[in-house]
Amino acid sequence: MPKIDNKFTAHFINTTTAPWTPITGLSPTINIRETNGDLVVNNEALVELWGGHYMFTFSGYNAYKDYLYDINPNDTNAYIQSGVTDDGSLNKALDDLR
Repeated sequence: MPKIDNKFTAHFINTTTAPWTPITGLSPTINIRETNGDLVVNNEALVELWGGHYMFTFSGYNAYKDYLYDINPNDTNAYIQSGVTDDGSLNKALDDLR
């Protein structure tokens, strides 16, 4: 069964605070490569959703290919708490909230 999810998400938290708190107002970027090393997305911006959650919609996504990605929060205090790329559960939760 091919993957059908083209959303890349991340939740950024500040690890210098106790308890850790979500970070809003960031300008994170994403790079996406095919597994052969070809760069297909280069430093594209993620969109802030709410409460430290950011998302990138990969318009060039091909369900029959595998990808590698890295997300740069562009903030030295930011830590990526979670990311979802293949099961769609976070995207369904987001749709339910909208």
